[in-house]
Amino acid sequence: MVSWRINLPRMPGLSLRFDGPAVVDHSIDISVLTPALMAVGDLVLQGRTEFYPDAPKINVRLKATQPGSFVAFLDLQNWVDQAISLLNSEGSEALRNLLALLFSGTGLAGAVKWLKGRRPTDAKQLNDDTVVLTTADGDELRVPVKVWQAYESPRIRRALEHLVEPVDNEGIESLEIQADDEDPVSVSSDEVRYFRAPAFDSEIVTDETFTETLTVHTTKSESNRWWFRDQRKELIRADIEDKGFIDRYQKSAPNERIGGNDQLRCRVRLVQREDPLSGQVTSEHFVTEVIEVRHITPPRQGQIPIPPDAPPDAGQPIT
Repeated sequence: MVSWRINLPRMPGLSLRFDGPAVVDHSIDISVLTPALMAVGDLVLQGRTEFYPDAPKINVRLKATQPGSFVAFLDLQNWVDQAISLLNSEGSEALRNLLALLFSGTGLAGAVKWLKGRRPTDAKQLNDDTVVLTTADGDELRVPVKVWQAYESPRIRRALEHLVEPVDNEGIESLEIQADDEDPVSVSSDEVRYFRAPAFDSEIVTDETFTETLTVHTTKSESNRWWFRDQRKELIRADIEDKGFIDRYQKSAPNERIGGNDQLRCRVRLVQREDPLSGQVTSEHFVTEVIEVRHITPPRQGQIPIPPDAPPDAGQPIT
């Protein structure tokens, strides 16, 4: 068995204990251990962000103690700098609660193991502190509200998945996680699959429709996706959903075609989605109705459709 304790003197700690033939000599391949240590850092940082947002950043560091060994610890110096002393019971209790929430048998790790890959079919909040999870086969588990919130967090679930990944390696049979003096959680190689994060859908953060005048940058006769410049002069790509307008455009005479720099006064729908893991926000534009067409310059032949990664001046009409 090989174990690491993640702690700071006089503060709550976290122990990771790996067991199996690969660690019989009390050592472990760093490429196997690294994902677990990085996951501890991610879990603590995400937990702090979601459940203790007013607290300064917590760092997880490794400290060499002697050749061939090290200790990982939580760096709470930023908390200390803001008058939460290492000996202060309030600061100690906050960290203890966070570690128990994420790693204990009554916390997220214990709940994920108990569910065994089953997705709760119902989550009923009994009071301000407790949620009852019910599975499809009728099993019930009572958990703190924050444990359920952590279970539903894509970033926390992905970090928890990475924490137990070493047990998937040949020669490592189990991992025992213990937060301070809380009930430990043991994960065997057969149970690793229970900790895999489910697929989370991107979240719609904006869905609004407004009237705007768009300047045509390039059109593509075989596609309803056009490039425009909006009123901020930014290049955007929008799907034309006004079928009546598309029909009129495709049937129009060559000298009536819409060209670069012409303008469409239209209703635009903007949908923005946030990736649950990266936090990146992407935007989609839809022209739901064309109210007016304004011909600014005579239509020109030879306009070139541009790819998504083209520079802003690409696709201008050929003169």
